[in-house]
Order: sequence, then C-alpha cells, then structure tokens
Amino acid sequence: MFISRAFTCYQLAAAVDALLTPLADAPARPAVLVLGIDAMFLDEDLRLHERRYLFRRILDRLQALAQRGLPILITCLPGPTSDWTRTLALRARMLPDVRRALPVMEPRPIPHDVRQTA
Repeated sequence: MFISRAFTCYQLAAAVDALLTPLADAPARPAVLVLGIDAMFLDEDLRLHERRYLFRRILDRLQALAQRGLPILITCLPGPTSDWTRTLALRARMLPDVRRALPVMEPRPIPHDVRQTA
C-alpha cells in the first residue's frame, strides 16, 4: 500500500501526473482512492479561474487513467453548501465512471456489538 497526501491543489495535480500515471502501466493495477477531491479547491487565496483550471485538469487526467484500466474512486465532501462546492461535486460526478458509483453514504452509528473489543 502506498499513501500520498496532497495539501494543495497544485500538489494534487503533481501527484496525479507523477504518481498515478506509472500505475496505469503496472501489470497489477492497484485501486486508487482520491478522497475529498473538492476540499482543496475551496481555498479562496487562489483565483477562481486557477481553481477551475486545476480541477478540470485533474479530472481529465483521472478520467484518462481510468480509461486505461486504472480503477479510481473519487469522493467529494458531503453536502455542498455553496455554488462553488456544488459545481465541484457536479463536475466530478459527470465523469462516466463516477455516474455508476455508489450513492452518497450517510453516516450511521456503529452497532454496540461491533464496538466491543476482545
């Protein structure tokens, strides 16, 4: 297992280009999880056109990698609360593979018997 954490949308773009591209050519393609892809694009220190450009670039690259056979799961933050977050979530869900993804899962309490330890 390999884990990479990006702290900015620029780091996410670089990680997609540098780290995921070789995985698409690997004989055993691992599943890739991109969790909360929209979270980094909420930074208002970046101009909106720059955030749009980077988001589009990352989604296009992820889609191309998925079409090459790399299994990719993308998640978004729950409950978009602004026009920008709604746009991000909608755009991410427009990818062909994402439309067939599982519906949003609501948090549920953990059953008591599962919380018990041996």
